[in-house]
Amino acid sequence: MLGGASTPCITGWSCYNATISSPDVIENNSGKKAVLAIRRTNVTPVRGLVWMIGGHAGQVFWDRGTTLARTWEDRMVAAGYDLVQYRHTGRGWPWAMLGNRQGFIRTACRPATAIRWTHDNWLRGGEFMILGSSQGSAAVGWAMAMYGLDSIVDRAVYISGPPMSDLIGACLDTGDLALAHPGESGLVDEPDGYDSNGPCTLRTDTPDNRNWWLHNSVETADDTILPGGATIGNYRYSGTRVGFIIGDKDSIRIRLHAQKLIDGFAAAGQPTTVMHIPGMGHPITQSQAGLDALFNFLTAP
Repeated sequence: MLGGASTPCITGWSCYNATISSPDVIENNSGKKAVLAIRRTNVTPVRGLVWMIGGHAGQVFWDRGTTLARTWEDRMVAAGYDLVQYRHTGRGWPWAMLGNRQGFIRTACRPATAIRWTHDNWLRGGEFMILGSSQGSAAVGWAMAMYGLDSIVDRAVYISGPPMSDLIGACLDTGDLALAHPGESGLVDEPDGYDSNGPCTLRTDTPDNRNWWLHNSVETADDTILPGGATIGNYRYSGTRVGFIIGDKDSIRIRLHAQKLIDGFAAAGQPTTVMHIPGMGHPITQSQAGLDALFNFLTAP
């Protein structure tokens, strides 16, 4: 549900408070609050709309106020596209109430709901496209795999991730150690109701934890592990162009997790366009070459 104007806002944009509620997520009112920012093009006809989510828990707008990203937005608007940025307030979109094990596949309904609402209410014409950076690309991954958004999304771009493609590898110091998240394990524990010292942080290797992480990974999403769950992740999108933008200077961990999902798409028969950007680190908002690649992918006929 969209509310009144949200302030402060980005200059040249309109920001609105939003309340996002999911019947499958146990939450208090603070967990439902988000902000949607929109900037409309004056070009006619409108070529489409691009929906964007930033990294970490999505508490900051995708462009992070950087000059390069703001210039990229100017180019997109001049090319005929409306832009929407999403941010979740409080602890962010993955956060679950303490003591409630819910998982990414359930908390991802928050950005997924915002994506569908934006399509249904703000798309004026042309293509509907979504993108996410870092953990935001994981949000895009779960939204596409678990919430049927391939039926409305024309192009989806995974930038610098997703870093949660393989949660077993992320959480356990076994197997390929390069997949592990030594300093960010709390991000995996948050949707499982932990504020600190959850099983990922503590590297608690049990069959139950492995099974839980398997079902909640972007690459192998499946909610049948949950009460009432009946959705097995879909990774074949007949009407969606899928792109990956990966910085060659990003960490080996991020690059390996991205490759996991790329391989998963290949196994499902989903074509992907993978763009490796020389000199780009983790944030695309600091890479002109990365932003140029993103512009070209979104605007190509």
